[in-house]
Amino acid sequence: MSIKSLEMRYFERMQDTTRAQEFDDYREPNEGHPENVKPHLDRAGEGLLVSVGSERSFFNLALSDPNKCTGLVMVDLSERIYNYVQMNIILLRVSQDRREYATLSESVDRANPAALKGRVDVIRDKIQNNHDLPEGMQSFYLKNLETFAKSYFICFHDWKNKNNYDKCRYDLHDDQFNQLQTYAKSGRIIAIVGSINDLQFLRNQVAVIDTSNIYQYGMIDIRGGYDDFSPRIIYTLQNSTCAKFFSYQHVDLSPEERTRYEKYKQKLESAGRPLHNWLDTAPLYLNDLLIRPRLDDFSNGASSFCTRENLGILKRLVEADSLIEIPGVGVFDMDPYIGFFPHIINSLTDGQLDTLCASGEIQKHLDTILSRYKELNARPAIQLMGIPGWENAFEKAFNGHKWKIREFTEKLQKENAYSDFYESFSNQFGQEKLNQLGFEAPRGILPSLEDQSSSKLS
Repeated sequence: MSIKSLEMRYFERMQDTTRAQEFDDYREPNEGHPENVKPHLDRAGEGLLVSVGSERSFFNLALSDPNKCTGLVMVDLSERIYNYVQMNIILLRVSQDRREYATLSESVDRANPAALKGRVDVIRDKIQNNHDLPEGMQSFYLKNLETFAKSYFICFHDWKNKNNYDKCRYDLHDDQFNQLQTYAKSGRIIAIVGSINDLQFLRNQVAVIDTSNIYQYGMIDIRGGYDDFSPRIIYTLQNSTCAKFFSYQHVDLSPEERTRYEKYKQKLESAGRPLHNWLDTAPLYLNDLLIRPRLDDFSNGASSFCTRENLGILKRLVEADSLIEIPGVGVFDMDPYIGFFPHIINSLTDGQLDTLCASGEIQKHLDTILSRYKELNARPAIQLMGIPGWENAFEKAFNGHKWKIREFTEKLQKENAYSDFYESFSNQFGQEKLNQLGFEAPRGILPSLEDQSSSKLS
């Protein structure tokens, strides 16, 4: 890989921000003692460092072995993070030395627009007079300078005042600054707007990927785009005082494993929960707290990573008794505590509810349905009375539990459906049964209904 291949090879993609998503970002680092990542970086092979985040990416590069790390690719979905990183690359490239960088990178008074303009003017002049910059990069920087500057200089850079970042203060340590500047000036630091899962555009060797703590928000399913894709993947247990770092050597799924993974994913997510949530709760869901043996910090993949270990867990999840599939209706997670089935049932049509009621599978889970009856909307709650065995299960769920009756009654009343429920129940099972359980007759109930209930009981 030639020394400038990163910014030259990915010049067009580097300018493309259409993949950006809006969400809260952390331009100010919030993971204390980032130097603790170094043992994980040291275990990586030769190749590219890929990282999410703003300062985190520069910390990683400053701590990397320059004899093994061929460059830094910052990949993030936040356009503000992207802008921040681009601004810092510019500062590293145009500063004469560390001291000038420290001055140019200081935050500016947010309440003083003139201060920001003055700083931008100084940097613009340095870009224009920097003859080492490739022409394309110089034009790119000048065109976007104000946008980059706003994302960078609006930050307070408070991390520089905290002692748990002292060992990564590259604005104070010549060795760290010189290493970063060497990479920046040679075009071997680039920022890309995109998902950390999509690295197929990097046809070069990727040695290590720092995913921060994004595993807490979704699946990490990194695709490399070549057969021997096996980087070390790092993730963090976030803590502003002292973060904890873990890593593992990634092995991509085979085509057959990928097919099974997609099949499991489709079935589980159709039950209403995202895949990473299924994996997070798997120890409790499968009643197996040792489902993931505790390994050392360098062989430990998180629950939300697409690995062979987690593929086996997904297989156990789709085969669990509490996951049922009703043809023509859908997949239901009938776990009594975390199952998403009430929300799925609420979305069904009347025809689908009829099919559901006739299913022998759903009859096995009547107690679970009634344990979370207050989460059901009135229409399906009434229609589910058609499930065989519903009367006995209903009596078991509500008998002697006045607070449940009160909650359920109030919910139906809010939906103006209590009279419909009372009448439907009475027609099927008798008004006396409701009265025995403690449900009060709604005002204006027809006497004929009471007569009908009495006749059914006789």
